[in-house]
Amino acid sequence: MTWELDPDLRQRSEAILETKSDRIGRAYWDSRLKRSLDLVASGMSLPFASFPVVLGGLAILASDRHNPLVDVGYDLLDSGRKTRHYKMRTMVPNAQVLEAEVVGGMLLKDFKKGRRDPRVTRVGKFLRKTTLDELPQLINVLQGDLSMVGPRMPSMTDWGYIRENRDSEPYKSFIDLLHEGLKIGATGFYGIMGRSNLDMGNRLGLDVVYGEKASFKGDLRIIGLTFPIFLSRNKSA
Repeated sequence: MTWELDPDLRQRSEAILETKSDRIGRAYWDSRLKRSLDLVASGMSLPFASFPVVLGGLAILASDRHNPLVDVGYDLLDSGRKTRHYKMRTMVPNAQVLEAEVVGGMLLKDFKKGRRDPRVTRVGKFLRKTTLDELPQLINVLQGDLSMVGPRMPSMTDWGYIRENRDSEPYKSFIDLLHEGLKIGATGFYGIMGRSNLDMGNRLGLDVVYGEKASFKGDLRIIGLTFPIFLSRNKSA
């Protein structure tokens, strides 16, 4: 059976990426134009992000006296180069050691469907709900490890599942795009189209559409759609 992206998600994603420019897909995301957008967008956002990051970091320090920042990046493609990906720490300090015991053979997304991950701290729960834990990624964008817009970084557990299914779609196309140089994004379709409500197939399918049809106007639209969603989460927290 051939896998297909949900038709509504495909229509919405293609409408967001629509452009009259000839520079789309790899011709765009491998260009100086995209890097320039990354520098401008992250540079303008960091001053506003610094205050909640400092407050969140102090709250984490006060709760357990451990480093409030964590690098959740890793060597995705066995290239010998780790993709740095900073976040505010939302789990207990030894979370990776406990992962096999807590998660077992399940994907981490299962914890977002009613099952609480016991590794998440009280402060971390608030940071995740408001997505404030993701603000340090702006530093990675400025440094060039991430792009402002792109696919979401898979957890190591999810990445193992993706690699196990690399001979079928959309996993194969997703991996191919990463090999071609498509960078992980601080935001993207995952952030504006349902987040944890997306199953892995549709999530990766949206990333594939992005990689194939990425455009400057599309990135601007995705960034523009991210801010009101981010603000609404924090107002309701």
